[in-house]
Amino acid sequence: MLVELDKMKLGHGHGHSAGDNGSEPDESPAVMFGVLFVILIFVLVGLGIATKAFLSHSIAEQQALQWSVPNPQLIEMRAKELAELTSYEVVDDGQGRYRIPVEKAMEALVKSQSIIVK
Repeated sequence: MLVELDKMKLGHGHGHSAGDNGSEPDESPAVMFGVLFVILIFVLVGLGIATKAFLSHSIAEQQALQWSVPNPQLIEMRAKELAELTSYEVVDDGQGRYRIPVEKAMEALVKSQSIIVK
């Protein structure tokens, strides 16, 4: 104990135990492994986020390209629907079924409803 106190007074001990040469204590392998593991986790998470961003951007580009190319079947279907909604046609003359433009059908419905309400 006297030896330790004398070393402290002379500035040799700096509060370390006897036999210690005053250098920093060695890091334990468990602490080093923990630090490396945390760094590895951060790197993997960062790579995952970057990969997801890249893939979602690529998928969005593919969808935009796919949607920008006209589909002939869709164009044909919409032309047929437009013709059915805006033209007159005899569907079944024997049963008295006729197709009229949807605008005219709505006007006729409103007119018939207003007659009933009055």
